[in-house]
Amino acid sequence: MTPQKPRTPPPRGHYTEALRLEPRFSDAHNGLGGALLAQERIGEAIAHFEEAVRLEPGFLAARHNLAAALAQEGRTDEAVRQLEAALTIDPADETARRGLEILRGRKQKE
Repeated sequence: MTPQKPRTPPPRGHYTEALRLEPRFSDAHNGLGGALLAQERIGEAIAHFEEAVRLEPGFLAARHNLAAALAQEGRTDEAVRQLEAALTIDPADETARRGLEILRGRKQKE
């Protein structure tokens, strides 16, 4: 059996087209944010993750992505708030819990 190659996200154009057709499509905002983040266009990625969360506050993957992008920009307090919000939505969210541990450890070192 041959190992599968990791799936790559669709090109940005697919997300852009989806948003042209349905601007309130939170999944497309999250996907476009991920594509932009992969290109190190962090500010633009944050804007799309924020829109995904605004449109669908319970969208945990978008909150995780927003927190990661904010942390990359050094906006640790904002990233922590996003992960805390994720835990409020789902107290069993291990991704948010691990992210908080990492970010809080980083703040203690500062």
